[in-house]
Amino acid sequence: MSLLRAAFPTFPIALSSYRYPTLHPQLPWQAFLEKCDLNMPQVYWVGAHNPGDQLIRCVREFQAITPFRPIIPTGSAYLQGSWATTVADINQFLLTAQNLNLSAANFWEWGHTRQYLPELWDAVKDYSWSVDPSTQDIVIRYFEALNTHDPDQVLALYHSQGVHVNSERTIQGIDALRSWYNALFNQVLPNATFTLTDYLGDLGSRHFTWTAVSDAGNVNNGQDSFGLVGGKIVYHFTFFTIG
Repeated sequence: MSLLRAAFPTFPIALSSYRYPTLHPQLPWQAFLEKCDLNMPQVYWVGAHNPGDQLIRCVREFQAITPFRPIIPTGSAYLQGSWATTVADINQFLLTAQNLNLSAANFWEWGHTRQYLPELWDAVKDYSWSVDPSTQDIVIRYFEALNTHDPDQVLALYHSQGVHVNSERTIQGIDALRSWYNALFNQVLPNATFTLTDYLGDLGSRHFTWTAVSDAGNVNNGQDSFGLVGGKIVYHFTFFTIG
């Protein structure tokens, strides 16, 4: 994994493996996930028709593993012996993924579905996946805003009296925050692509790690914390170095 990541430092890499890590404790999950950007577990419900329940268990088990990576699950879209995925299965799987605030889902596999189960292809194609951005975790929304390079989109996530802290200074208020993000986007890390690598926390706090690639250099050790009140950032500590 270290060789792979070194060869492709900015290329998205995902882990595609079994849906329940507790059943395979011998697999070096941490060694894989710490070098991956995404987790794409194979949630194959062969022999059953409860994809929602299986996906919920899958996500819960991976949430208990460090490091956590954004999950994009792979569902069943094939037949095996006398068993086959149904249209109802497809819809249940995708609806559950949305209810879990996952950003996407995918299926195995295209050729098999088009040849033997065209109704499943239609179910996937026609499914209306509409994501309400307000339901996504604030850390995910923060990184989406960062990558627009628009300070206003980032500032919309902060309380009007939000505090931003780094090793050199503490600032407070929207005007001071706007000055910081203008400097970040134009001077500190110009034309940067920001990547969330891990996050945890609930209710009033978040802790996350990140990387960035910019015209001024790369960040490989970003470590931030949020304090939240009413869904807004009231406290933000950031640490990173540019190499």
